[in-house]
Amino acid sequence: MLCMTTYDRSYVDDCRSKIASQVSAYRALAATARVSGAERSEFDSALEAFEPVFFNDGIVAADKQIKLNPTTSVLRHQVGDRIELSEQDFVQVSEAFFAEIESKFV
Repeated sequence: MLCMTTYDRSYVDDCRSKIASQVSAYRALAATARVSGAERSEFDSALEAFEPVFFNDGIVAADKQIKLNPTTSVLRHQVGDRIELSEQDFVQVSEAFFAEIESKFV
């Protein structure tokens, strides 16, 4: 299987921009809902239900090729944990991901 050994700076910057746009769209949606006068508890419930889907929820699966160490991972997830990312979690993970890519492949 072929793998990438380097990435163009422009490619990484474009990927970062796409993630920033996704987070910006989420923040705009949240701000719009707040401004429209939605009931606070209804809004919070809807937002909590929306975040995991928007930010790619799933289950951490075991993979013999990936050495998962919960003590050094960004969000400390373990095999079998449900991944339900909040906006803050998503931003934190994406920043760590791009830092890793840039340090090794750019």
